[in-house]
Amino acid sequence: WIKESSQFLDSNVNPILRHQAHVTIKLPARTQVAICLLKLLRLKIATNLDELVKDDALFSHSYDELLAFVRELETILGDEFLFVHKTINLFDLFMERPYFNKLLSLEKKQSTEYIESILQSPDAWICLTDTLSVEHEEDRKIPQIADQFVLLLQAVIDRTSYITESRHKQAYVHLIMDLIDDLRLRLSQLVREISSDDLNDTTPSLSSTCITTPTQEQVDSFM
Repeated sequence: WIKESSQFLDSNVNPILRHQAHVTIKLPARTQVAICLLKLLRLKIATNLDELVKDDALFSHSYDELLAFVRELETILGDEFLFVHKTINLFDLFMERPYFNKLLSLEKKQSTEYIESILQSPDAWICLTDTLSVEHEEDRKIPQIADQFVLLLQAVIDRTSYITESRHKQAYVHLIMDLIDDLRLRLSQLVREISSDDLNDTTPSLSSTCITTPTQEQVDSFM
């Protein structure tokens, strides 16, 4: 609605606001409308959170939808978004202890299930030879499982984009380090299962995956 009404607000409402001498802070009409709508949305979310947190699927879906909505809003508002986000931060609602603990728990559960699924994939140890150009010769040694795992970590990091408190970001850093340790443990188990007399095409890919797993310093640099 904000996107579709932007031209009308800019052409018809902004001129009126500019001529209101008693208005101290002359925010664009689109920004004021966005703030008002976000206040209503915040009230709606706050009212429903106690029920949503009881259902894992609904709670996770609600957070995903909020992320998608805010990203789209940022695209629409452009430079105005930062002011709007500071005025009405919808993600603060999810940062209260019971909801944030639930959020982290679901992140860990879903990420662990994804890691297990890519480990079981028949293409897990196939190197990225079909998708990379010649100039990325070194990257051709990376198996698909390593590539997919890094994409998973990036997705988790992206979900912290609108979190403002450092303690909550740090909790996500610990989550990411746990995921890295879980993958290392699974890779170690796989390595032990391969005897020296039973080397196969998986062995070099296992080594490459261990090498390309990000360090804590690399994770910290993303946050």
